[in-house]
Amino acid sequence: LMMAMVIAPTFAEAKTDAQVSKYDKQIAALQKKIDRLVILRDKRIEALAAKGIEVSSGTPKKVFSTELRNVGADDHVNGNPNARVVLIEYSDLECPFCKLHHETMNKIIKEYGASGKVAWVYRHFPIEQLHPNAPKLAEASECVAELGGESAFWKFTDTLFSSRGTGDFTNMKKIEGYAAAAGVNKKAFQKCRSEGTYADKVAESVAEAAALGVRGTPHTFVVVDRKNVSFIEGAQSYSEVRKVVADLVAR
Repeated sequence: LMMAMVIAPTFAEAKTDAQVSKYDKQIAALQKKIDRLVILRDKRIEALAAKGIEVSSGTPKKVFSTELRNVGADDHVNGNPNARVVLIEYSDLECPFCKLHHETMNKIIKEYGASGKVAWVYRHFPIEQLHPNAPKLAEASECVAELGGESAFWKFTDTLFSSRGTGDFTNMKKIEGYAAAAGVNKKAFQKCRSEGTYADKVAESVAEAAALGVRGTPHTFVVVDRKNVSFIEGAQSYSEVRKVVADLVAR
């Protein structure tokens, strides 16, 4: 059963009806973009087939579940992936509220992660209309994960958030340096980014979140014993998030 554990947002401006409507429009726009990419992909498959190149006939558009999926091999997990309490965050790497929540979650993992009882999962929900660099930053983070592993992914995301002020846009000229500092080969990182290797994965994460009812970032699902019991909406204070985690760990 769903528990009454939804925390009131700290930032009132994120809860107005106008903003909810705006988020709905942004999600619809993102879905249209995904649909266009599917069309372009299928046209490419047809063009290759016309040249005698053996390709598949295309895959149907993926239908995303309204049920939160379990943590899998493709997820970015900070802590024990088999932890009893898992916080699954849908986030935007250029969102100012996500920056605050990222700092809070790092403190939570520092306090509870070593016990193996709590884990933090990061999934992408870039809102391009508000944060124009967010989709490319999400793709870049996936390149870092591929080339440097999970440790590099978390170092890279930490740096993205810590290197700028709240509300500032990311200096895109610096991200190659951030990737190198995380231990990733610069040329391999450039190649991965230029080829758009993870554009589809990021787009699917956005569609998945939308199907789950996510309307803004950060949005964190609280999972206990592999069951989604509640969620934390917005960037709550460390003390508020800690209360939720401490209560669940103690049960």
